[in-house]
Amino acid sequence: MKIVKIFKLFESRTAEITDKEFVMLVKENCKDYLANPKYMQRMKGEFNGEYSYIDPKIHRRIPLMVDTTGVVSAHHTLLMDNLPSWKGFPKRSESLIGNLRFNYDTSFGDRCYLVIPYDGANFGLAPSSDLWGSYCKVGNMKYEFDNSFTERFTDLSVSEKSYTDMMKDLQHYYNDYLIRESSNVWGLSYIDNIFKNFSSDGIESVEEGFDKYFAPQKFSSRTGEFVKEFKNVGYEGLESTDCREFWTDSRCILVYLADLSRSSFHERRDEAVKGFAEVLKMLGLSDEKIELALTTVDGMAKPWIPSE
Repeated sequence: MKIVKIFKLFESRTAEITDKEFVMLVKENCKDYLANPKYMQRMKGEFNGEYSYIDPKIHRRIPLMVDTTGVVSAHHTLLMDNLPSWKGFPKRSESLIGNLRFNYDTSFGDRCYLVIPYDGANFGLAPSSDLWGSYCKVGNMKYEFDNSFTERFTDLSVSEKSYTDMMKDLQHYYNDYLIRESSNVWGLSYIDNIFKNFSSDGIESVEEGFDKYFAPQKFSSRTGEFVKEFKNVGYEGLESTDCREFWTDSRCILVYLADLSRSSFHERRDEAVKGFAEVLKMLGLSDEKIELALTTVDGMAKPWIPSE
């Protein structure tokens, strides 16, 4: 490998690569993908070349923070990255995020990219096509890792500088709750309900409490197909029949498929499928394997072919 290429791939989180480098990198490092290609979608706000290499661990990822489509803090990310029950999952803050099936959502941008993971990739899977579509129950209330969740933590001035600082603040508020509870001076707010259940279980440590109630297996999907719990899998564990959001901290190659802003709503999938098929042909896959791979776009039994 040329020195210039080593510099280009490892100096930054994302680096553009040429056609020849793309084919070579996939054949050298993505043998699992070539043996069983799957449609994995990543949306971006800008065009970063036809092909790009990405190592998500190089730079810390900041959650989407937009007035109507994002969260207001990273509290949920700190929980997912650090709670003991989430051990084994790739860190959300060091990951690339995408979908296992074609998704029309353009919250992250209009540019549609195919994700090709390196061999040995580690994945986290949400119960829904979006993290926000997942919930867990604490007592009689439902909690989602959405803007409401992060707003409540922000309203309490819970630190998001680090996991340690966040837990220190939460422990302080929990201790305060226990005093109010013993004096019968408390209400049943969004956060107090969590503390109420911790107290009922005799839990003294907030970390222990959050680890119990916000463990990955305690979540379910509230939208679309009913799927239970977050999952931690390797590449072979990815199922196209699951309409799930994925995240991975493993190295990947992104391939540009289409600018969905230029297509009508009903043409968007056509553009993505067409680009997916062209990429697989470029990699030298057989017509039979390409036909089978096209079924992963929507998780259907028969391949979905774009209209002419």
